[in-house]
Amino acid sequence: MASPWASKIDEEDEEFVDETKTRDIHTLVLIDARTPMFERNAENEVFIENAIQVVLYLLKTTIFMSDSRCVGLTFFGGKESVEEVISLDLVDSQMIRTVKNLLNDYEKLAPTVDTTDRSVKCPLREA
Repeated sequence: MASPWASKIDEEDEEFVDETKTRDIHTLVLIDARTPMFERNAENEVFIENAIQVVLYLLKTTIFMSDSRCVGLTFFGGKESVEEVISLDLVDSQMIRTVKNLLNDYEKLAPTVDTTDRSVKCPLREA
């Protein structure tokens, strides 16, 4: 027997899906590129690589879901204070290629100074 609230959740989910289909949703992804993001976790994965893989998944799903959703990608705390990799724009195959290339060569984002020092201010707080 189904719970009395189960049908209400299903109705709300359908309303949410309908609402997101009719609205343009724009996503700007900000990824921390400070030193700790280049370390390996217990499963021997690199944090920044995992973050870039999520962006790649987002781009691939967005390109099939909608032709009017925009995605952008910006790194902060790396070699540049703030580095915009992809401007907020409609998703296309070039964006996906750019992120795939970045996934294969993410070391170029590594900071040149030790950013684990708490005296280094986060550029997003200063914006």
